[in-house]
Amino acid sequence: MGAESELLDQLCGDLRLMWRQAGGPSLRALAGRVRLSKSQIGAILTGTIRRPPAWDTVRGLVESFRAYAEEYDATLSVPTGVSEFWKPRHTVLEYAFSHARAVPDRTPRQLPPAVRLCGRATELRELAVLSSVRRRSAVAVVVRGAAGVGKTALAVGWAHRIRDRFPDGQLFADLHGSTRARPADPAETLRGFLADLGARTVPNGLAALSACYRSALAGRRVLVVLDDARDTEQVLPLLPGTPGSVAVVTSRDRLSRLVAAADAHTLLLGPLTRTDAAALLATRLGRPAVSPALAEIISRSGGLPGALAMAAETWAG
Repeated sequence: MGAESELLDQLCGDLRLMWRQAGGPSLRALAGRVRLSKSQIGAILTGTIRRPPAWDTVRGLVESFRAYAEEYDATLSVPTGVSEFWKPRHTVLEYAFSHARAVPDRTPRQLPPAVRLCGRATELRELAVLSSVRRRSAVAVVVRGAAGVGKTALAVGWAHRIRDRFPDGQLFADLHGSTRARPADPAETLRGFLADLGARTVPNGLAALSACYRSALAGRRVLVVLDDARDTEQVLPLLPGTPGSVAVVTSRDRLSRLVAAADAHTLLLGPLTRTDAAALLATRLGRPAVSPALAEIISRSGGLPGALAMAAETWAG
């Protein structure tokens, strides 16, 4: 069963649940409300249809079940918001069916080149443990730390080490959360991701884009690297929704609400030890960093890889 069929089954299942909780009105009564035959309504409620029902049909059924529930003082456990919940869901369903076989899957390979990591063995082991947790949804890991501490280098380097675990591709986006450039619009990022995954057309609206993106990733194992995130609102729509995929996010911010909303794990990245800082500087210079002047650079850098890289460029230039 493809992702589009699973989405259709879920929609029919929720409509069936609403019908039961609304008192199980007769198919004849429903047919009069939504202007559809009893057999067609029955096919929707039993999940035997093969294509998505028309939007007017879904809207009519939801509004009918809501009216019956109000009449009989019944409680519906499924959301009844037509424009807030059901319309975006129906849009995603139609999109999934229209693209199920029309567009061949692509395998994006978007990781930037990896740089050599000095030290960080403990952090790499921690990332390996966090990314291997078995969950019913995708795993999200936030690497946070100060400017210049090496968050991007660690995330990209780690991603290269584990990319073979994700045969369906690797996605990368620079979210420009802390630069002078305008922070990346999550809707634009999603449009890019969907195009890279093979979509020829995409829906409008952030909610529909995010749902289509998660539908496109369903059943796949994809690694998503989201670099330099500004806040939770920028990241949430970009997270995969199904098991098998992993997202690693770098940010200067704690992203506390992301941790709560997506059950994300957090890794706090600190400065390099003096030994690792010396190794990094030696790598940049192409020779051991043993002179008093270089030792002073290491001390002044505070163990920040960014500061060491700038110092190495100045020294070498």
